[in-house]
Amino acid sequence: MTEMDINKQPGIKFNFVILNKSDFIRERAILTKNDISIKYQCNNGISPDNRILESELIAEITEKNNNFRFTCSMVGVFSVEGDASNMPLKEFAENNAAALIFPYLREHISSVTSKAGLQPVLLPPTNIMALVQQNKDI
Repeated sequence: MTEMDINKQPGIKFNFVILNKSDFIRERAILTKNDISIKYQCNNGISPDNRILESELIAEITEKNNNFRFTCSMVGVFSVEGDASNMPLKEFAENNAAALIFPYLREHISSVTSKAGLQPVLLPPTNIMALVQQNKDI
């Protein structure tokens, strides 16, 4: 199927999300403010039978003075429900998958930075479709 029927759901199931990597390093400096930069990366893989999608969303956070660094990767696994989906997996990967994983990534980063005694890092609202498009252009 090449075009989605906009009157139906995509026919794709969000099976689960896993924490793939959580690498946090902190110096013992006392920080009163987080001055950080955030870089994102999105990687998608579709099974040969075109029924399973693995979508990875990575955030790399660096504090300006290198007092802490945090790399976090979450992987969402999606599958076609029934005989066929209403939306091609490639289109779903480009438009929806990373946006569904993003809240899990945000929560983990906020939780870890808070437990580390820092001001919690709250990922800002992000245009996920633009992020995915940037990764396609690389």
